Amino acid sequence: MRGWRAATVVMTLSTPTTAETIRVTGMLPATTSEAPLLRTIAVARFGGPDGDAVAGAIGARLAQADDEPRPFFDLVARPAAAEGVIDGQASVDISESSYTETRKRCAEKVKKECVRHERYVVECLRRSVALHGDWRLVRRRDDRVLFARPMAQEASDEACEDSGTLSDVGSTVDRMLNAVAAQVRVDIAPHRESWTPRIREGRDGMSKADAAAFKAAVAWTKTDVRAACDAFAAIEARAPHPSTRFNVALCAESRGDFAQAQAGYASVATWIPGDADDAQKGLRRVERLVAGERQMADVKRARSEARF
Repeated sequence: MRGWRAATVVMTLSTPTTAETIRVTGMLPATTSEAPLLRTIAVARFGGPDGDAVAGAIGARLAQADDEPRPFFDLVARPAAAEGVIDGQASVDISESSYTETRKRCAEKVKKECVRHERYVVECLRRSVALHGDWRLVRRRDDRVLFARPMAQEASDEACEDSGTLSDVGSTVDRMLNAVAAQVRVDIAPHRESWTPRIREGRDGMSKADAAAFKAAVAWTKTDVRAACDAFAAIEARAPHPSTRFNVALCAESRGDFAQAQAGYASVATWIPGDADDAQKGLRRVERLVAGERQMADVKRARSEARF
């Protein structure tokens, strides 16, 4: 498949969140536990008509530092010099099919009012773009496949002669390449993510004084998260409440105290099981963050031992 390459400019616009939130940032583990222990990786040539494009996208993605001091892996040009080698095969397929749609329009008007309609047919085109293939990561010292995954990226759109516009094929393929490369990155290496979970704002059951202090703490989350967290903790200490307990757990998660966060979320989930979706989400998120922390510790230990 030829002729799909095209330069693209991607602009991402973000709208500020209006809900009261506290940001959580942490490392999530790679899909595979063994790949992150490698230090050097090479991206070999891929087979298939579009293998080179996929290999190039993967190599470019792995070369990014992602707000860290350096890329996770050391990329080397020669597979023979690497601890791990990524290879695979890929092809892009484009298919088009014609079809028709029926429209209705006014055929006769009397005093500006349509008194007779007629139907007519317009020509339309449906286009499908698919990126298929597979990739794998092989550890060279024992030729063991540490991870493998198929590629399956598909997109389709349609347009008629009187409406719609078909997407640019080159831009579509570029998005697919970037998606494949991003998936490779999270499969073989830990990655940092951020969330902005909403705090709890319910005050039912609080005393008048505690409700006023809680309302003030909620407002502080926009300007002074530490002060807000201290206030939530103080209210929780003197008058336990599901909202303050949840918010204290979220504060603990945001500062990396995952044990306290887990205990707090679990307590809220038990306290009000019918209204604890946010606590259950927090528990699942913390579980992944703990796994990421452990994986990073394993990586640091393995790389430290490799120097001796």
